[in-house]
Amino acid sequence: MSKQLLSSVYTWIICFELISILIGFVSGPSNDLWYESLKKSDLTPPGYVFGIIWPILYLNLAIFTYRLHNRKIKIKSKNIEKYFWLQMIINWFWSPIFLNLHLINCSLFAFFLNLILAMLY
Repeated sequence: MSKQLLSSVYTWIICFELISILIGFVSGPSNDLWYESLKKSDLTPPGYVFGIIWPILYLNLAIFTYRLHNRKIKIKSKNIEKYFWLQMIINWFWSPIFLNLHLINCSLFAFFLNLILAMLY
């Protein structure tokens, strides 16, 4: 992989991880009491798991985004980038909607909208 391509990959990773950190600060510890007061499934993982999983998730999203924007073969669906970016925007707003604004129904709608968008491509 050339230095230019490697630099591009690192740029995507840094951007996505910074977005993840920003979202964490915006919807972070001040909402712990509210979140802890919710009735949750016994299958809900402990809080520290999210701190491990989210950076890995955003790393993978950054690599996917790099590959999506630098693909050599055109994908049949011309709308894949539109659907992807719409999903990312919904994803980025989900945490503040749920954790800051406590709009549970709206966050559930956003979840299902992302699911539907994923099925379109």
